[in-house]
Amino acid sequence: MSRAESRVAKIIGILLLVLSLQAAPAQTTLSDALASTEYSHSGQFVVQAASAEAPAREPAFAANHAFVRLEPALLTISCERIKDLLLRELQDGSRWQGRIHVRLYPACSPEDPITVSSTQFSGGWQYGLELPNIMERSRYVAAIVQVVLIEIANRNSPDRLVEIPLWLSEGLAQRLLAFSELQIILAPPKADPQHQGMPLALTNTRTDSALAAVQKLFRNCRPLTFDQLSWPATDELFGEDAEVYRRSAQLFVYELLALPEGRAGLRGLLAGLPQYYNWQFAFVRAFPDRFQRPAQVESWWAQRVLLFTGHDILPPWTPEESAVKLAEALSPTIEIIAGTNIVRAGPPVALQAIIRDWDPTAQTGALDFTLRTLQSLRPRLAPELLPLADGYHQVVSDYLEHCSQVNKLFALHKKATQRRLAADTIRQLDLLDSRRPQGPPKAK
Repeated sequence: MSRAESRVAKIIGILLLVLSLQAAPAQTTLSDALASTEYSHSGQFVVQAASAEAPAREPAFAANHAFVRLEPALLTISCERIKDLLLRELQDGSRWQGRIHVRLYPACSPEDPITVSSTQFSGGWQYGLELPNIMERSRYVAAIVQVVLIEIANRNSPDRLVEIPLWLSEGLAQRLLAFSELQIILAPPKADPQHQGMPLALTNTRTDSALAAVQKLFRNCRPLTFDQLSWPATDELFGEDAEVYRRSAQLFVYELLALPEGRAGLRGLLAGLPQYYNWQFAFVRAFPDRFQRPAQVESWWAQRVLLFTGHDILPPWTPEESAVKLAEALSPTIEIIAGTNIVRAGPPVALQAIIRDWDPTAQTGALDFTLRTLQSLRPRLAPELLPLADGYHQVVSDYLEHCSQVNKLFALHKKATQRRLAADTIRQLDLLDSRRPQGPPKAK
């Protein structure tokens, strides 16, 4: 393709993108939209600013230090830095494929809408992002993080735009702000020499702890549950409630990244999103050794919150509910994955049957899963059932420990010792079962 043809293709692409964007609060013409255009150094970000005249009176919130004025030349640098820091957090060395067109329009209110759009071409996807030219800092960074995550996740999605969990973009945005606000928020210099720059205390939020703001906020309130993070109500995303959502998401992402498999899991989540219409399925598939269903994520999250803040965000179960949950934990279901999206849940299997009938490798995996499930139930179990749950946990733990020792024996003694160990463990489990409240029929 000649240079002239290339330029024509670029102009056509920009025209199609502008026509596809949803109407912005401030009405502009096509010539306005293309009046000022800047390209980032990698070429992924194209920033366009309307040439509409400035409003007669600047919005009052423009002087608020929590807001930043966005200018095209600085915005291209800021977008690249946000992307680079985000990829570093995820340990993602991939190259971008979809161009992102950022269009600025004159701000009118602190809640001016942010619009993300997508256009599919024969060579892949391109994205549009409409932003007010004066924005709250947190909201701006979250918008750039979200569209970059969409570009990453959508590379292998031929027919639809993937859904990015809001907690992921918000949590990662707050993490970047906590560590690197001065690098990614590039405000234009003020004309008034008395207001050159902002006080460091307001612009540099990097502290000895990336969670200092989280700790401060949650001294007096509780973080949101996983369900609330997953499906927030509209009123939870504005005003004071928005800060609770952001800090809850920041803590949630922090805890995920602290897992040994955390970064690989988040990369797996992004890679798996095109395969699922419900992102929660992609999430549990991205952490297969830790979560098998969303309820386990909720329990894990409640434990992490309890350790971090001292707040219990989930109400305790009644004795009846606790008995049912304990019975389910002691009769795990076996999931058989056939193909990419087909998951069949097998019948519940009692621990005694697993110990008696299963081969050592499958047995160890199932019993490890049971131990994690029992531990995740503990914060919500009724007090009278805690000793019983701890008893099961101890018996299973002892069995796995003794099995590892038996494996070191000579073959002559190994089989007989294993049989005695299994029989003794089954007797202990039968004794615990006899003390368990009556619930659903016990699996065989």
